[in-house]
Amino acid sequence: MTASLQIMNLLLMSEAPKNKTVESMKILFFMNILRTGAGMINREKSFAEELAGQNMQVSVLSYFKAQMKLTSSVAVDDVFSCRYRDILYSNILFKMLAFVKILFVLIKRRPQVVMVDLPAEARWAYLFRPVFGYKVIFTYHGVADDKFYKGQAAQKLVELRQ
Repeated sequence: MTASLQIMNLLLMSEAPKNKTVESMKILFFMNILRTGAGMINREKSFAEELAGQNMQVSVLSYFKAQMKLTSSVAVDDVFSCRYRDILYSNILFKMLAFVKILFVLIKRRPQVVMVDLPAEARWAYLFRPVFGYKVIFTYHGVADDKFYKGQAAQKLVELRQ
């Protein structure tokens, strides 16, 4: 068993139903944009492809149009089929459209685990979590955002980035 699968076992099996195995899990990677040249995204891409190679049902949801291809066994969906635009994160009309598109992808993919890349995607994942009952796993980006912390912990994260 590879190191990444051992990590997945530790993260997922503690609460997994006894009749399920890690190999049968549906895993959705939800990131802001699937593109080349980004260190964290390259690690997530590699992890998704490795898990797919282990006969897991892996898919990727990119908030903006995916700019790279994955192996044919990894399905890729977009929320918005365009390059990154800040307005698509902040405008209420686009948020309503995103709500519907994300909901449709979750209905189609029915993930048991959602791995999120950044806080914006984490908010969506947590919004739909009660409906679908999946587990949410954060990459380093997600857990290092100061908006998720209070007091000194938030201040330390801000200082680390300066």
